[in-house]
Amino acid sequence: MRVVAALESGQVEGYRQAAEVFRVSVRSVGTWWRVYQRQGRDGLVVRSGRRRGPVELIGPEERGTLFVAMADYSPEELLIGGPLWTRPAVVELIRLVVGVDMTEQGVGLWLRRHGFTPQRPARGPTSSSRRRCGPGWMRTIRGSRRGRRPRAR
Repeated sequence: MRVVAALESGQVEGYRQAAEVFRVSVRSVGTWWRVYQRQGRDGLVVRSGRRRGPVELIGPEERGTLFVAMADYSPEELLIGGPLWTRPAVVELIRLVVGVDMTEQGVGLWLRRHGFTPQRPARGPTSSSRRRCGPGWMRTIRGSRRGRRPRAR
């Protein structure tokens, strides 16, 4: 406001001098002056807080449908992705079921808001890989030293 008042009263001669006097950028002075000319003093009022939009893009019924789908099916079964629910998989599920495009970060916040927290998958081989490797797979891993093959007995 003071910058615009100084420009209007003629106390400063131009954007550059106003920027030096008030220690702001020339670009800011120009922006403020143009806003003042178009909208008057009301245009320069500081608006704080976040923009108000729809509180949530996904309604309660659709949310319930999504949660049931996530509980009953894996992304693999729904032909979305791998065996675990990841943010990209949930993004795709929301897009398919609700028709709403959300970012991965937005989905992470949305999941956290509704009680879902990130979980690490259980470590270790699955039962199918044990069958493929055979009964001696663990001895081979434990018997090796620093990348060498285990000694023959």
